[in-house]
Amino acid sequence: MAETYNPILSTENLGRRGLLQRPPILEPGVALVCSGNGKPLLTLLQGQKTLTWGEACWGYNKLYRVDMTEHPLDFQCDVPCKGDAFKFHAEITFRCSVRDPEVIVNRNVTDVAQWIKSSVEEMMRIISRKYDVKESGNAEIEMRGTVNKAIYESGFNLSNFTLKLSLQQEVADWIRSQTRIQEEIQLEKSKQYLIIEKTQFEIEQEEKKAELEQKRIERQQELENKLRLKKLQAKLQHQELEQRLAQQQADFELKIMEQKTKFYSSMLQSGNLQLLALQLAQNPEDVRAILQALNQQKQIEREHNIKILRTLLDADVVEGWQLTEVGKRALQELIGVNEMPQPVLQDSEATSSERQEDSSVAAEVSLDSQSNISSEPIWEDNEE
Repeated sequence: MAETYNPILSTENLGRRGLLQRPPILEPGVALVCSGNGKPLLTLLQGQKTLTWGEACWGYNKLYRVDMTEHPLDFQCDVPCKGDAFKFHAEITFRCSVRDPEVIVNRNVTDVAQWIKSSVEEMMRIISRKYDVKESGNAEIEMRGTVNKAIYESGFNLSNFTLKLSLQQEVADWIRSQTRIQEEIQLEKSKQYLIIEKTQFEIEQEEKKAELEQKRIERQQELENKLRLKKLQAKLQHQELEQRLAQQQADFELKIMEQKTKFYSSMLQSGNLQLLALQLAQNPEDVRAILQALNQQKQIEREHNIKILRTLLDADVVEGWQLTEVGKRALQELIGVNEMPQPVLQDSEATSSERQEDSSVAAEVSLDSQSNISSEPIWEDNEE
């Protein structure tokens, strides 16, 4: 690939042309630029009308042949990075052709590569200082558009343009080492972050576990308290029911005893001793009720006799011999009040011995009843 080329192929003095010389001929890929006598430049391309003999002799005095064909070019340069600590290495390749021959003639461009490089390099330096050494890709993107515009304004057309930025070897090595260090630091940070996250997760799990355990314990305690309360309530209800049942049982037994007492008292008062003996023989457990009834009846009779005796004494209607007899009987009655009645039967199971004693108890009851009955006429005779 050529390093550069001169776009102005030749220069000719038109004033030296003779009368017999032919006017300039237009060739492919070549533009004719005429100047002189204070007139503006005139550009002639293939396919256009060429100069007349008079214009060539008296209108213009110089003729420039400019190369319009494409030429491959390339160049390299170093441009600074942001901060000017490091540099980008730029490699540029393109195919170049003259766009405006008049600009080439006016600026007398004879070295295309040098002309383009000077303007392009200055433009690239302005752009490269915006980017850090690690941002070569972004710098390339901005430089391509800017360089194309700069070359176009210089009077050239570009095709197959490429621009590549790279770093110097020591800079690349330094960047790689820094990148590796940063990656290691980032990896270490990631590890530390993972460790912290794991620790926090474990702590949260432990807290949740402790909270669940606390809730379980509280729930268990609550259930135990409820169960204990239910047991206590059930126990109290059971005790209350037992008390009610015992009270009902006692009330029932008391009512039965009262009924038995009334029943046997009626037998005793009516004198149905045989029926009483038969009843006791069939129900020996009722002996206690009979004894209680007899004791009550005796107590009532004693109180009645004492009351009558007091009435007679107060009225002074009792004779001496009657007083002696009455006094004895009253004394016997009073002595009977102070003596405790001996139980006829012991509380035990209904055995054969109890059955044998039933007859004697019945006889004793019969004798007591007869004595009570026979005593009443005596009081009536005395009163009379």
